[in-house]
Amino acid sequence: MDLSAVIGGLLPEVILLIGGCVVLLAGSAGAARDDAPGGGGGLTGPLAFVAVLAALGVTVMMSPPTGKQALVPGILITPLTHYVRLGGLFVGLLIIFCNLHVPTGRERAEYFSMLLFSLLGLLITAAANDLLVLFFAIELVSVPTYVLISLSREDRRASEAAIKYFFLGAFAAAIMLYG
Repeated sequence: MDLSAVIGGLLPEVILLIGGCVVLLAGSAGAARDDAPGGGGGLTGPLAFVAVLAALGVTVMMSPPTGKQALVPGILITPLTHYVRLGGLFVGLLIIFCNLHVPTGRERAEYFSMLLFSLLGLLITAAANDLLVLFFAIELVSVPTYVLISLSREDRRASEAAIKYFFLGAFAAAIMLYG
């Protein structure tokens, strides 16, 4: 198993993972550095946009595989995986572009990093060839959405909705694991 081939085959996912971590770190560093009411998270939205744009650009430059390409155990790259990457990254790019102004300054870093991590889970779900990888990919999609729902810390309804969604997701995950 060649490490460069694995990283090359999963480059859009690697870009999203690094982008999510960088956005989260940039937001926390900006909040610690800036005592203004906005919190210093104004750079996180464009960073997230650039990360998704880079992942989309890499995916466009990759040619769709002609057959099945197993990179690591549990991950299988097929033409369907390539097209799900294109569609998912395009929709993710639109979501980030339309929501650049939405979260408040203190919530920006968490908001955009959770969007990137959820998008990463979507891409891994498309490439999953093993039930365990599929389960972890689905959890990687759902756990950031719990955080996104509860992000508005002042709103009691958001906290209540996040708790209800968490219990529903935990119940569904337990049923899926049991099945």
